[in-house]
Parts: sequence; C-alpha cells; structure tokens
Amino acid sequence: MAAVFMGFYFVAKGIEAVDKALSLKSDFVEALTFKGLLLRLQANLEREPARQQALLKEANTLSDRANELRKQQASGT
Repeated sequence: MAAVFMGFYFVAKGIEAVDKALSLKSDFVEALTFKGLLLRLQANLEREPARQQALLKEANTLSDRANELRKQQASGT
C-alpha cells in the first residue's frame, strides 16, 4: 500500500513540474510527451475504470498535440 501511495506522490510531483514547464512554454514538445507518460502511469495506479479512461484519453490528446508540434517544427512553420 505504501508503494502505491509513493507512486501517486511521485507522479503528482512530476505532473506539477511538467505543468510549470508548460505554463512557461506551451509548445514544449518534451514536456507534453513526458506529461502523457506520467498520465499513463497515473492511470495504471488508478482503481476507478472511468478515471483510468479519462487519464488515458488526456494522455492520447497530449501525444497527438506533441506529434503535431514535431511535424510543424520539422517543416519550419
């Protein structure tokens, strides 16, 4: 049980740090990608299926946004 609590704690701290980075630069691709990974970890720790699905949906949205930004940066726009 303590390990799950620590997992939630570290994921929450990671999301807090990534959110701060994104508040400074909203198109920070690495931060978007990392937040998606953290949300997937949080979904794995979550017991409620509806909450898991919401977290995974948000992670997918962030992944799509990061991929779009990568394409834009690669094309120079």
